Amino acid sequence: MKYIYGNKLVGVGHDSSGKPCQDAFAFANSGFALIACVCDGVGSQKNSDLGSQTASDACVTHCANNLKQGMKDSEIFKMAESAFDFAWRSVVEKASRNRKDIYQCDTTMTLGILVGGDLFYGHVGDSGMFALFDDGCIRPATVQQNDAEGRVFPLRFTNMWKFGKTPGKVAAAILCTDGIWSMLHPKRPEGSQIRYSIPLVDYYIDPGFIPRRCPDGKEETLQRWLESEMRLINKEHAAEVNYDDITIAIMQDTDISISYQPDEYYAVPNIAVIEEPEKTVQAKKPEARKQEILPAPESPKRYAAKAQASGAPAPLPAKAQKRGVITLNEVLNYDPDYKMSIRTRVRLAIAIFKTMNKNENKLPANSLISISKFNIATTNELSANVAAMFVFRLVANGIGCKNANKGFVYLDETVARRGNESVPPASFLDDQLRKSFKEASEGASSFMTAGDWVDALEKYEAKLVDCKANKKHSYLIQLRACPWCEFDKKKRLQMGK
Repeated sequence: MKYIYGNKLVGVGHDSSGKPCQDAFAFANSGFALIACVCDGVGSQKNSDLGSQTASDACVTHCANNLKQGMKDSEIFKMAESAFDFAWRSVVEKASRNRKDIYQCDTTMTLGILVGGDLFYGHVGDSGMFALFDDGCIRPATVQQNDAEGRVFPLRFTNMWKFGKTPGKVAAAILCTDGIWSMLHPKRPEGSQIRYSIPLVDYYIDPGFIPRRCPDGKEETLQRWLESEMRLINKEHAAEVNYDDITIAIMQDTDISISYQPDEYYAVPNIAVIEEPEKTVQAKKPEARKQEILPAPESPKRYAAKAQASGAPAPLPAKAQKRGVITLNEVLNYDPDYKMSIRTRVRLAIAIFKTMNKNENKLPANSLISISKFNIATTNELSANVAAMFVFRLVANGIGCKNANKGFVYLDETVARRGNESVPPASFLDDQLRKSFKEASEGASSFMTAGDWVDALEKYEAKLVDCKANKKHSYLIQLRACPWCEFDKKKRLQMGK
């Protein structure tokens, strides 16, 4: 059984000042899929309520009309992107008809599509979505988008649109505007072990609560329950939602069975104890980090001479003349000091496959790729599968993934070992990349084109967050801790440091 319902309420702050509710939502149940969208009109803009309602209605209408059973993931991504485009054009037309300034109609937008346990999303701005997975875990599916001064990116910032699919099977999801998001995902002190409220998210979206809240099995009953809950929020927890308008849309699929985590996972934590600082210790002054460069770059002249001798000269761009050239093999060596950060390595991987995409799925010898502060040269021609193995070592900071006797052991569910060398857990990759690298290592010749790799790696990079302990580390947002920090700790122990 599939349930979808939602509600919005004007915030206490807006109500007292006579402002209308600037939030909006829309949803649809196509039978095989659930579609929901929430929009939050930018509070500083005069007609943002018009923008939010127009955008949410247009987005869901477009998806409901174009989503077909059996569509491929890539087709759903394209449809979601066209829904955002249709929503934006609808806001422009509505503003024009009503003689309103389009900039006064700014709104954020978050879209969720739940199809047979697969959750697709489109997102721009500071609203958001949480998902409940079939293993009972709860994780955010989107990341708030604000600039350095805390200003939100609205729908008209088309370069900020993000689309993707959450890894794993999803049983339920909640979409909410930033008022509710601030309650579910409150800002915690630096170093806090709590990033979001699992018990509270679970309370709203767990399908296990449906029989108690809705004995008659009707969505209308769940709708009334949600309305009463939101009135309670406005009455007793207005400060927690910043006195803002509040909007919630919930999607639940009871056909997806859930293997719940232990009870402690959903228990309300004792925040005071968890965040209580330990006895103060005089901190050592951190050593200044070196500039992000690799050692001993080859001179441009020497590189050009080598390239010419091989019969395939590769001209250097003007900037490269000053910065020098390093080879791809030099980059692949294990780099314990992260002179090239994890995120830069991922971007280099994307650049490699973009080059291959222009050269019939091959990376020509003596190609020169410039990324960040680096100029990287290839010495031999690489096929797609060989390039995939090189790229794995790039994103794994030089750690190889293949074993001559056991195949692709690195990505087994258990922690694999290469000799006596510790490696980060396979979870540092998302499901799509883990599967793709495994197939590449087994010799599958045509499973992914260079363009497919670019798409997969760009989506992977979009899900990375930077580690607070080490700025050169980046890891998937759904992980509880940085796997590279743990990896470094193991390495130091093995080396007796």
